[in-house]
Amino acid sequence: MVNKILTLKLFYKGKLLDIIEQEKDFTNKWYIGSSKYLSWQILDESNKFPPKYKILIKKGGHYYLNLPQGSTLTCRKNDSPVDANFLKQNGILVDSLLKLREDMTGIIQVHPDYSIQYEFIEPVKIILTPQEKEVIKQTARPAPLAPMDKTTRVVVILALMAGIAFSIFYDLKLKPEMFREQTLSELLAEIEKIREIKPEISQSQTPSTPLTTLPEEPATSKKTTGNAQVGKGKSTGKGGSSTPSGTQSIFGDLGTSSGTYAGGSTQSVVGAAVLSGFVTARPGVKGGSGIGNASGTFQPSAAAGLGSGGSFDPNAINRFNAGDVPSVVSGIAPEGGSTVKPSGSAQYYTGPAEKLKPLAGGSLTSVPDVRAETEKIVSQSYKASEPAKIQEPAVTIVKPSTIVAGGDIIFNQIRSRKGQIEQAYKRNAAIKKQSGSITVILDIASDGTVKATIIPNSVTFTESFLNEIKSIIESWTFNVSQPTTYKFKMNLSQG
Repeated sequence: MVNKILTLKLFYKGKLLDIIEQEKDFTNKWYIGSSKYLSWQILDESNKFPPKYKILIKKGGHYYLNLPQGSTLTCRKNDSPVDANFLKQNGILVDSLLKLREDMTGIIQVHPDYSIQYEFIEPVKIILTPQEKEVIKQTARPAPLAPMDKTTRVVVILALMAGIAFSIFYDLKLKPEMFREQTLSELLAEIEKIREIKPEISQSQTPSTPLTTLPEEPATSKKTTGNAQVGKGKSTGKGGSSTPSGTQSIFGDLGTSSGTYAGGSTQSVVGAAVLSGFVTARPGVKGGSGIGNASGTFQPSAAAGLGSGGSFDPNAINRFNAGDVPSVVSGIAPEGGSTVKPSGSAQYYTGPAEKLKPLAGGSLTSVPDVRAETEKIVSQSYKASEPAKIQEPAVTIVKPSTIVAGGDIIFNQIRSRKGQIEQAYKRNAAIKKQSGSITVILDIASDGTVKATIIPNSVTFTESFLNEIKSIIESWTFNVSQPTTYKFKMNLSQG
């Protein structure tokens, strides 16, 4: 004899909802209940059915239905109905447990709308034809792959793995670097690189007419008053160091040469070569104390010391006029220049001497630092402007001057509920601009209920807003002991 299997069916108002079978849907137990997480959910509006109830259990190789409280039972044996006494006498129904037998069927009404039917049925055995078996044999195991198919499959798998690996590498390594936000210092460095200002330093230029290349003084007269010659005369003096013959022949004795200024500290020398005009001087030397005479023709290239020559012209230039050139060094200019070679880069100027200006305070004009100026510009660009303040609509409750019994208590209650009126005013003012004052007359009954009369003092208020204010106020209740009439005023402004 073939073993039968237990089958349970769930009905809702006589309509089949679901079927479950032994060893397929359940083995030892089954649950019903009002919980939405159960397969068999009982929709109970009264909320009396338990969320989870074990309806089926298995003990000693037999299945039992655990009848819920208030449920009804109908059983049949060999298509004949049996009553509860029969079930109890034969040990089929014990308390709330109903033993399920293969020769019996039954219906349990677990809820006014839900019922469960049980029965034992023979399992269906499907016999396949030889053709069906052959088809199953062919389709149950896939056909072996050709060599080309195997190669294609390997290539596709490798390409897929490489794509997945690159995607992971891109998300973890490349993408964060590409989309990383720059810090302020990096942004400043990038802007500085773009806007870098390089001062152009002109190449050293030789003055148009340097002192050492000035032309020698031509002789204006071929004859002199005497036949004195430097080479034949004697010249002695008690002066200091001698000056170069070319310079002395043009400017005379410039004084004592020194490598330091009057202050005694060595400084860098700033020189200016100025060509203010051309002069022509007759031969002559600076007069001074000493003993010596010379005869013959004067030679400009010859050295001349302090003394007198055989021929002297008082109109000859004996000293370069330094007043024509403004001071180009800090402090007091030395008398005779310097023998120290100027340090640093030289700047040359060719033009009128009056355009030269002395140094202010003895220091050069400072060039602004490129990085500091760039940071200043960027900081000003990133400085957020302060947002403008917008005034919101406001409601002010004005305390009436008229004294009413219990008026302070009523006013405090109105002021505590002002927020409801403010919310309504903000909502309506956003749709249409409206402002002004509203006079409200309250007729308060002894039980605290109120009837409100709204009197607007401005035509800008909409009818819908006034009705909303009235409904809000009439929804209030006041703590009063007798009927009271209270009048107050509200000022509404929109900024």
